[in-house]
Amino acid sequence: VYFEFDRADASLIIKRAAAATDVTITNLSVIEITTDTNLPRINYEGFSYQDALGSELLTDGAIINSGGGSFTFTPNGLIGISDGTSGSVARPIILWSTLTIGKQYRIIGTPTINSGNTNYSLYDGASYIKNQVAAEGFDLTFTCNGASVFFTNDGTQTFNIDWDLSIKEYLGQEVVPNSGCGSWLFEPQTTQILAYSEDFSQYNLNGDTAIESGYLAPDGTNNAYKVSGTNGYLNLSSVSNLGVDSTKSIYARTVSGSGTVSLISYYGNTNNLFTVTEQWQRFEVNTSITTGSTSFYGADFRGSGTLSEIIIFGANATNDQDYATSYIPSNGSTVTRNQDVCNNGGSLATINSTE
Repeated sequence: VYFEFDRADASLIIKRAAAATDVTITNLSVIEITTDTNLPRINYEGFSYQDALGSELLTDGAIINSGGGSFTFTPNGLIGISDGTSGSVARPIILWSTLTIGKQYRIIGTPTINSGNTNYSLYDGASYIKNQVAAEGFDLTFTCNGASVFFTNDGTQTFNIDWDLSIKEYLGQEVVPNSGCGSWLFEPQTTQILAYSEDFSQYNLNGDTAIESGYLAPDGTNNAYKVSGTNGYLNLSSVSNLGVDSTKSIYARTVSGSGTVSLISYYGNTNNLFTVTEQWQRFEVNTSITTGSTSFYGADFRGSGTLSEIIIFGANATNDQDYATSYIPSNGSTVTRNQDVCNNGGSLATINSTE
C-alpha cells in the first residue's frame, strides 16, 4: 500500500476489521518514498562538455587603480595598461563587491602589445597564480579567496599593452548541444542507508581532522565541506545496516593540485586509495572491505595518501545494487528512491537495454 501520511498525532494504525478475528502480521515494513527524484535521466556519455558561465562582471564600476602606471577602461572590457618606468607595477584591482569569496570565476585575457612585454599574474585574494608572459594571454579558472583580487604585471620593464579582459562566474560544466547521442537511464528502487549525505558536521571527527562548510558543490549549491588533517579521519559510525559489501560512493576534489587520499572506507583497505584532482569526481567502492569497521569514512588521512585537505560532497551507500546508483540526498534519515517507470515507452523487444 502506498499512502500519504496526514495524521496530526503522528500515529499510524493497522486495525482489524472484526472483533472476533485473531490476526498475525509478519514482515511489516514502512519505508519513506521520495518522488522528487523519480524521473528518468539521460546518460551523457560520448558528449562534449563546455564551461557554464554567468554574466560579465568586468564593468567600469568594477575596476579601481592601485600601484604605479596607468590604465584606461572602455565598456566593452578593453583595458589599456601602460607604465613608462621600469621596475614599477600597474595593477587594476577588481572590486570586492563584484566577486564572492568561495565562488569560482573564469578570467580570459587577450593582449594587444603596443610596446614592450612583461609577465602577468592574477592575485586571487590570497596568493599569486599563473605567472606567464603577457603575449601568451590568459585563460584561468580560479576561486576568489579574499577581498582584493587583481591582475598585475611583474614591473621589470616599460610597456604599453591593451588587454581585452572578461571575468564571469564559473558554474561548472554543461553538455554541448548536439555533440553526442544520449540514452535514457532507468533505475530500480534503491534505499540510501546513510542518514546524512551532505551534512558532514554530523560525522565523527577523529585525530587532527577538521571540517569547514560553505564550499561550491557539484550541484551548484555551497553545501560541500573541506576536510583537512594529517593523522585523523572523518567517519559516520551509526549506520546499523552498512556492511562490508555495501556499495559506497562520494564526490571529491582537491583544494588545489592533485594527490591521493583514502575515501569511503578504513584506510587499511586496498580498494579505497584514490587520486583526486581539482575537478569533481565520484569515487566508488563496490567490493568488500577486508579490514577495519564498516563505518562510512568521508576521508581518512592515515596511511600512504599525499593529501592533507580535500573537498567532499554527496556520500551515498546502498545495499540494493552492486553498482553505484544515482545519488540520493538525505538529511536525518534513510531515503528510498522509487523505481523509474516509462509507461507506453515501447516494447522490450524494440528497446536496446543494458544495466
